[in-house]
Amino acid sequence: MKRLAYISAASPDLELADMEAILDSAIRRNGERDVTGVLLFNGLNFLQILEGDASTVADIYSRIIADKRHSGVVTILDEPADKRIFPNWSMQLAIVPASVGTLPAGMQLSKNFLEGLPPAVPDHIRLFLTGFNSMSRLEFA
Repeated sequence: MKRLAYISAASPDLELADMEAILDSAIRRNGERDVTGVLLFNGLNFLQILEGDASTVADIYSRIIADKRHSGVVTILDEPADKRIFPNWSMQLAIVPASVGTLPAGMQLSKNFLEGLPPAVPDHIRLFLTGFNSMSRLEFA
C-alpha cells in the first residue's frame, strides 16, 4: 500500500460548485477503487492525502495533476504504508482557516478538523496538516 500527499494552488475562479464536483467525484471513484484519504482547502491551496494500492494511487494522482481546477502540484509525501490512517474516509473534505482572504461564496470552514483526525495519523503527517492551516498568500513587491 502507498500513501501520497501533495499541495497545489486552486484556480482563481474556483467556485463552490467546483468543490462539490471534486468531492463527489473523489468519493465515488475512490470508493470504487478502495482508496481513502483527506482533502483540505484553505481558500487558496489544496492539500490532499491519498492511500491505497500503489498503482491505483499513481493513476488517480496522474488525473489530479492534469486537472485544470488547480496548478503547481507538488508532491510532499510519497511513502509505503502498512495500514491506512483514514480507513473510513473515501474522501473527507475540510475547509480550514488560513490567512488567505475570503472563501468563495458558499464555502464554510470545517470546525475543529484537526481534533477530529483519526488517532492513527502519524506525527509527521499531523504536523504538515497542522502547518497547512497557517499557509498564506505571499505578496511580492
